[in-house]
Amino acid sequence: MADHDAELKEKKRKKALRRMGKMVGHAWNLANADPFQTGGGKSDAILCLTSLGQKVDDGNYKYGRHGWEDFARDLGGVYNSHIHRKSKHVKLAKDHLNQVCAMLAEKDDSLARVAKNHVPDTKPSKKRKADTSDSRSPKKRASAKKPSGGGGGDMMTLSEREDQAMEALGAFIEENGGSKESVENFRGRVQKQPGGRFDTNYYNEHGRRFRSMVEVGRFLGLVAAEPKRSAAGMKRAKVKKATSREIEAEKKKLRKELDKLRKQHTKATKTLDDFLTDHKDSQYPIEDSILQEEEADANSGNHGSSTSILPTNLAAARIPDVDRFEGLPQHCMPDVLVAWDFLCTFTRALSLTPISLDDFVQCLTYKPPEKSGDSDALNTPPVYLGEVHLALLKLILSDRSSDDWWWSILETPIAEGAVVGNADAHDKDESDLPLIKVDFAALLGEHEDPLITTSWLTALHDVPKLNATNSGAIKACIKTATDICGNKFVIAYLKKAMKLGKTSGSGFMKRAVVWLMERVREARPDLGNRSINKDDVFKKRAKVVDDVSQQMDKLSSAALAVEDDDLLSDAESDDDSDDSDVEEENGDTKEEPQSQTEPDDHPSSFVPPKPPPTLVDLLLPPGKPSPPSELFNPCSWPHLVGATACRILHRYTRLRNEVDDSLRMARELSRLTVRQRREREAIAKSRVFAEFAVPHDGKDPCDAAVHHLCSGGRYLELSPLERLCLLRVLIDAAYDTVRVYEVVDSNYKQSTSAVKALETEQRKFKKEAKEKNAANEAAARQDLALEARRNFIEEKREELRKANEANHELTDEDLDELTEDDIIEVDEDIKADFEALPAPESFKKAVVVARVAKMLEADAFETELLTVLTMDQILEKEKEHVQSLEESLAALGGEDALLDPELDRDTMRAIEKLRRELSKIQASADSLPIQREEAIEQLKEAIADGTIKSLRAAIRIAKTARLFGKDDDTNGVWSLDIVRDAHMELENAKQLKRVADAQKDLVSKRNRCFIRTEPLGSDRFRNRFWTFENSEQGHVFTEVDHVLEEENKNLKNEPGLLEIVSSVDKVGIGSDDIEADFMGTEGDNVASFRRFSRKEYHQSGLCASLTKRCWGWQLTESSVRALTKGLDGRGVRENNLKKNLKEALEAKTASKEGADDNEPESQVQPSGDEDHFARAKQRMDQLDSQVIDASFLSTLSSAIGQMVRFRNVVESTRDREVARYEAGSINGWKLRKDEVTMEPDGDEFEPQTQVVEVPVWQVITDKGNEYWLTGGEMLESICRLAKWKSKCPSYFESDAGYLSYRNTLGRHFGKAAEAANAMTPIRFTQSMVKREAEIYQKLKHRVYDNTWGGKNGTRNAWVTSMRDFAFDFETAREGLLTFESALFELIGGFPGDTSAEEGRSGRSLLDNKVTREDIELESLEKGMNRLWNSRESRNVFLEIVKSAKTVGFLVLCLDLVCRNANVYLEANKIKTSSTRSSAYRSSVGDSGSDWQQQSDVSYYEEPTSRRSRRGNVDYSVYFN
Repeated sequence: MADHDAELKEKKRKKALRRMGKMVGHAWNLANADPFQTGGGKSDAILCLTSLGQKVDDGNYKYGRHGWEDFARDLGGVYNSHIHRKSKHVKLAKDHLNQVCAMLAEKDDSLARVAKNHVPDTKPSKKRKADTSDSRSPKKRASAKKPSGGGGGDMMTLSEREDQAMEALGAFIEENGGSKESVENFRGRVQKQPGGRFDTNYYNEHGRRFRSMVEVGRFLGLVAAEPKRSAAGMKRAKVKKATSREIEAEKKKLRKELDKLRKQHTKATKTLDDFLTDHKDSQYPIEDSILQEEEADANSGNHGSSTSILPTNLAAARIPDVDRFEGLPQHCMPDVLVAWDFLCTFTRALSLTPISLDDFVQCLTYKPPEKSGDSDALNTPPVYLGEVHLALLKLILSDRSSDDWWWSILETPIAEGAVVGNADAHDKDESDLPLIKVDFAALLGEHEDPLITTSWLTALHDVPKLNATNSGAIKACIKTATDICGNKFVIAYLKKAMKLGKTSGSGFMKRAVVWLMERVREARPDLGNRSINKDDVFKKRAKVVDDVSQQMDKLSSAALAVEDDDLLSDAESDDDSDDSDVEEENGDTKEEPQSQTEPDDHPSSFVPPKPPPTLVDLLLPPGKPSPPSELFNPCSWPHLVGATACRILHRYTRLRNEVDDSLRMARELSRLTVRQRREREAIAKSRVFAEFAVPHDGKDPCDAAVHHLCSGGRYLELSPLERLCLLRVLIDAAYDTVRVYEVVDSNYKQSTSAVKALETEQRKFKKEAKEKNAANEAAARQDLALEARRNFIEEKREELRKANEANHELTDEDLDELTEDDIIEVDEDIKADFEALPAPESFKKAVVVARVAKMLEADAFETELLTVLTMDQILEKEKEHVQSLEESLAALGGEDALLDPELDRDTMRAIEKLRRELSKIQASADSLPIQREEAIEQLKEAIADGTIKSLRAAIRIAKTARLFGKDDDTNGVWSLDIVRDAHMELENAKQLKRVADAQKDLVSKRNRCFIRTEPLGSDRFRNRFWTFENSEQGHVFTEVDHVLEEENKNLKNEPGLLEIVSSVDKVGIGSDDIEADFMGTEGDNVASFRRFSRKEYHQSGLCASLTKRCWGWQLTESSVRALTKGLDGRGVRENNLKKNLKEALEAKTASKEGADDNEPESQVQPSGDEDHFARAKQRMDQLDSQVIDASFLSTLSSAIGQMVRFRNVVESTRDREVARYEAGSINGWKLRKDEVTMEPDGDEFEPQTQVVEVPVWQVITDKGNEYWLTGGEMLESICRLAKWKSKCPSYFESDAGYLSYRNTLGRHFGKAAEAANAMTPIRFTQSMVKREAEIYQKLKHRVYDNTWGGKNGTRNAWVTSMRDFAFDFETAREGLLTFESALFELIGGFPGDTSAEEGRSGRSLLDNKVTREDIELESLEKGMNRLWNSRESRNVFLEIVKSAKTVGFLVLCLDLVCRNANVYLEANKIKTSSTRSSAYRSSVGDSGSDWQQQSDVSYYEEPTSRRSRRGNVDYSVYFN
């Protein structure tokens, strides 16, 4: 306990020192404080602020009153030294001293007095010692110490007196036989009384007070108790009676003290009232979990648990308006929102105009109509999907990050350069980049005979010259070098290189070997020149080692590395070398897949095997296609998307493998074997893309979509889920691009300034609101003061009136004419009472707040006086009103007086008016109570809702129910209390809307500077609510988490609500985490750590994978209002969420406020439209025959309650109309007055209009929108919904908004007018004609026998057919085959090949998995003298074209043919050997005859006879 008290005392002392430091700082910063900051001189006293601050910093002031008094003396002494010495800064010192005393007075008034009266001793310390030691004048020194006032105690401070009292107490206790330590914990307190005397009290450690030392002695048992004295003895002991002067002086002091206490009490009472008023609701809002505990405690004694808010009955558990998108699984709703939100958010980066969520879903689920006829546009994907995929492809493939994961099936130098994942490889030679980590210094330091080193380098000498595809020859060289080499680091490195060749291809194996050869030769120049100096060898070696170390640091942590375990002995090396693949001598045998060559129990690489080449891979160029390229075509994008998605999935599989290896390495686990790796790679997509890439209907949607598109399938044959998977894979890759990062970074910087501007504006409004509240309080105080003054004057006037009744000094007229001043001056008592009236600032805060509330209530009703009544008072008021009307009617003679013929007109009108008013009251007597009950319910719901629209509607209903009205008695307004509350809530909502409107631009600017979409808020169970910037106003998405029955066994699903309670095996989605990689299997903490790690997926910690959530879409206002009503504003999260939901509702209803305010409410009839419905059906022949179904309408007699599909035209041009379709129901009808044009008569030239009543039906759509339909529109809407639901083949909404999409931010599909037909065959053939013209103009001079463009007109007929008549796919395909055949013949077929054998068929080569790997359709040689590498290549190409099903595949084939033709043209371009030959060719021109072309053959390069990279493959070996 003592230690705790000491610690507490030390904390208080430090707090006091900090406050002292602040006071010194304030004194230092006073104006012109330079003279007092320094200059303490040689005196020991504190004479400057510097020394004072140093003393404070050193902590040399005691704890408590003593320390503060010492500090006050030192601080005052700084200025009193100047005042006492009368220096030139006397005036400034007095001014600063007053300011310092004011600061000290805030702490205690006595400290200010101490500082003001203390005068320091400014004499030097040596002189004081000399004076003290001087013994010649002791009397002077003694008299100098004595105060001038007589008693020495007058100059003592309270702390000094308390010290003196404690010393006296200790001496007293010792004198009475006690110990001084017994009062060590006592403390003395001295208080100065008003009369100038000092009272001393003592307190022990428990706080007990003792009035004297004797009482302390009695408490300790040292002093005997004093016997009681008798009254007589007390009288004898009385002192002499005080004089009258002394009594008056004492009374005067007491009155002053009483006045002071009264003022202090008034001030304290006012402060307490203000605090209670300001913090009356300070308990809420509180943390939602605490609120839940309070509710649980409140309901613990009540068995009715239905009142408790549980996860199964909360507001978010309501069944939403939409719980899934049609055609997609329920768990894919968040993935649809993610994709749509990304495309709408990064519109500038994608150059893509956003669309609504409904249109986006309809694009994903689009199916062409069964009877589309010849409309090619309807048989192609919507334009928006093409724009989206092309935009994503351009964004992804134009980014340098795609170089890390794009690979080609052709293992050529071009392809290798495109695959290697090193960003610096573009400007460097490939051999400069290491692929395997190795300790190069240790490699060079390993002892080996130079002759052996030269021998294994010689064995590898042919590797740089070998083709990268000739893996057998490369492996043979490596095996020979391994047998010769004696350096264990080199042997391990070469084995790693062979392993790299198995996993990533022989091109990488070759690069790794070439890199090692060049580095070793560079570091060992002595191998070729024995005479070189050793010092130069060491310097060169050190330089190479340094360069290699820097290169190794740049490699990925997942790259292959030579570890200590890889440094095998010679015997182990020999055993491993025997396991290598045996290659044939010609090196033509294809490398087997890794799964066949590498045992399943061997450690595997993190690089997954590439999938077998698809048809799209065969048609793509060897390098990565980058925009702008002909491959980024409105026709070919589906197949390019399939190839790109395949590579992205391969990349994410590799990253997943790297993560697995890093986790296992951190726990020092063994490397995964081949079998384990393949098992994990099989579920890699469900681990990486667990939200959507999970098996559905027995197949993987990602793999199925990629395989379908890469095999030439149509995009529209994909399911909506497969389309969504492709889109999500591309979006995930887009997040890794530099462009997206730059956009996010730029928006983050802009959002900082936007948020600051918004905060400034918010502070401005807060300041204005504070000033307005202060003005209202001032007005209320003034009003209260005036009211008190008026009441006082009226009260005194009545008193004067009563007094005048006795003496009759004044008449009644005189009393009425008395002014306020006259009444005040009647006598001194009235004047004194008037002056004692409360001033405006003396009223309590509670009274002021109540008066402000009344003023605001009156302003809300736009009146000066508001009278709030209860329902009983209203009924009584109405009863009195009826009685007054009846009395007035009776006074006029009643209704019988109307029979009097002599009755004047004014009286007759008055009687009629009274009779009508009474009749109206009697007629509404029965329905009025019901109307009032409904109005009160509406008011309660509107107040809970808090939106302007609902409050105004409820107030209008309340006015109709006569719950408020004009008060004739007070010339104000009377109102029911709940109506008053509704008006006040409406004013608050208007004020919030005004603030929101004023900040609308700043909020919009902040929202445009997006970082990521944040939720709107969350409820007490942390279920999140969402709104999106590009969605319609007022639409709210709910995300509800499941409750696991394994954890909450008592919870059950509520009827009529979402099924929240489920089991672990039903809520999981995707593959479970492989927890053995990052946690152990034994130990006490494993279970707790496992549960902790699983809380990332679910709060229960029971799920090892992602969990499904119940997503919902609240569309209508009523649904959102129900959500808002179900939230408890006492919780922090739900209070914020409730405010945000109200703002969303206000934004939705903002556009309808004008109509609600200005237009009278129409009377909607819920029935009785049969006659108008029948008349509407009689005019069915004037309606759209493709929509109207007469047989269906004949079964209907009324439109009320019918479901409809409303067509709303949002855009109309001369060529087309764009419509939005919404489903809804007909709730009522009414007669609307419309102006119609009449046919002019014979004498009239201008048409005339006439107002007629037209029946219209009210439709409320599922989104909460309201429309009024005429008879024809109503019938079409009913039939439209019936055909839409039954999926009638003849019904198709060709004018829907998603089919009329036009991209205004970019032109990925070309011109907007041609975008809808960009994927049709005619567009493809027209582009093919253009490309043929470009190639033919270059090619026609290089051939002798031109059978294509000759006089027979073959080319002209082909051009005309392709340009004007190729409207079907078969024609386009035949045109491509004709074009290829023409180029093949123009180039000369296969020059030098006289064999008549046609080679293997294309289908047999494609169907064989082994030969498919060797197919090469691309011409990669520089000296190419033909269109195709071999007959087999051409056969494969023709087979691909003949089996093609889509225009996009034909585009890829056309691009391949054009690339090969351009390679041929580049290889056989014209020489520029002499100016004469150039001049001759220019004079001849491009239109020379055949003999001129033949004579110019000397100006062409001789074609090379170099064969293709795979031209030496003998395909027959695969069929034997």
